[in-house]
Amino acid sequence: GNISIGGPLNVTGAGTTLLATTGSISLSNTTIGNSVNLTLGSASTTTITANSLAVATGATANLTLTSAGLITVLSHISSGFTQLTLNGNGGADFHGIVGFNHAVPIGNLTLNAATAPVIFRSSVITTNFTVASGIGDLQMLGGLSTSGTATIQNSGTLMLGDGPNSQGNLDEFHFASGMARSGGPTSLYAYLRTINSPMSISGTLTVTGTSPIAQGSGLLTIADLVINSGVTLDIGAGQGDSGAVNITNIGVAASAVNTLLRLNTSGLMTLRRRSAPRW
Repeated sequence: GNISIGGPLNVTGAGTTLLATTGSISLSNTTIGNSVNLTLGSASTTTITANSLAVATGATANLTLTSAGLITVLSHISSGFTQLTLNGNGGADFHGIVGFNHAVPIGNLTLNAATAPVIFRSSVITTNFTVASGIGDLQMLGGLSTSGTATIQNSGTLMLGDGPNSQGNLDEFHFASGMARSGGPTSLYAYLRTINSPMSISGTLTVTGTSPIAQGSGLLTIADLVINSGVTLDIGAGQGDSGAVNITNIGVAASAVNTLLRLNTSGLMTLRRRSAPRW
């Protein structure tokens, strides 16, 4: 059957709590108490919808979201989670900030499996960010801040940003300790930066809108770079970057015009042009 709770839900008592069904789960504002390990859904749950998911003030907890269908969180997910895990084969749609009130960020955000797209529409703040190859398309539309490791291996497209917001500011992806991207292709229309740590993108990176990349003294490695028509890519946008840059293939999209690649780093630059299309 279905589980539907229209009013606030408080999950208390340390230990493991399972709220599962073969039908749908619909929750309003849910608060999770200290030392609670909460699993919402199971592999046979059809859908999960929640307004907000929060940890009680001063508490820490673990949360796992599991569903065969779509997982939707309409508002925010708070900080205070030691571990937040997604196992949603039907995809997920997070509308609000993940890591809301982030004086203490989420410890580990792990995306394990989803054949349908996983979408983050607002900013995400976490210490460690891990995306397994079982994730298909991943859309990060509001920025991401990590202070620990960021390992992104989804097999589908990784979308970093969707252009300026209403104030004209780009989404910011801040990988304080670096980032490693493998798996499928990546698109960029955002500000991508790290603090003196390496960033690597092993597949094709397509720059869909004018974007800066700042790496400090860290090594930037891109296997295949494509810049779309009318787009500028600034590498070394930190104004004083000294990290090396290694790009195996560089090119522009078919029929592209007015593309610009600007390099501003004192580090060693190793660049190779794609055989076609030509600059």
